[in-house]
Amino acid sequence: TTTSSAQRTVFNLDTSDARVNNVGNYVGDFVKFIATPPTGGSFDMDVEHETEGRLGGVTNRNSTYTWTYDTTNPKYIDGDIYINITTTDAHGRTAVDVYMYTVDTKVTSTPMLTTTGTRTTINGSTYLGANGQITLSNLLDAGGVGFDKAECFWNTNTTANTYYATTTLNPPNSPGQTTAYTLNCRIVDQVGNFGNNTTIYGYVDLKVPTTAILPAAGNTITANSNISFATIDDNLNGTSTATITWTNGTSSWNTTVTYNGTRTISIGGLN
Repeated sequence: TTTSSAQRTVFNLDTSDARVNNVGNYVGDFVKFIATPPTGGSFDMDVEHETEGRLGGVTNRNSTYTWTYDTTNPKYIDGDIYINITTTDAHGRTAVDVYMYTVDTKVTSTPMLTTTGTRTTINGSTYLGANGQITLSNLLDAGGVGFDKAECFWNTNTTANTYYATTTLNPPNSPGQTTAYTLNCRIVDQVGNFGNNTTIYGYVDLKVPTTAILPAAGNTITANSNISFATIDDNLNGTSTATITWTNGTSSWNTTVTYNGTRTISIGGLN
């Protein structure tokens, strides 16, 4: 006597549908399944979510059946789903198959954006200097299918710059100007879910300060004369340095003075 096992229903995740994103048994916010019974046979199918209960099913199906789930179904949430298929073939034999998929519909991690290089804070806003940059880090997908990439958007630009590892970014700027910037970055996981934005904003200050010196060039000064320096910056004065040099053709001297904003000094007190 020869015996053989029951013929089974052919079951597949339909990855030919562009809406289906999967990595192994991880699936995203849309899935599509196909089940085809053996010739002359039929199947019963039941789909269960590990916490939400029954999602759906069919009984005594004798032809190909295609079905989908997405996040409009309140029970299609993150967690494991089980597709239980019981097949009865043309000879009355039965077989049971169970398929498991992990639903991942969100990204809970957010990237970190930190400023580096020359920078200062004025009235709660960050001002970057010529070598100021922004570091993009914390690129992960905690508890999910895994990190794929980070997408970053400068200002109102809707085209993403894509990064796959920690990196430093240069904000947009204009030589000789103070330029405002806003940067939004988010994580995209391996099944196409988007995380929340991390946002950083500030200014790039490439405008040099202006300095006035009195008396102006061409005036005659004596040992009792005063020299005044006045430096103005659009945003914030730092410490300025002035180097004063005197020469009469046969001898000379020089000295350096520091000031913040303005300073008046006597020539006689310098040497």
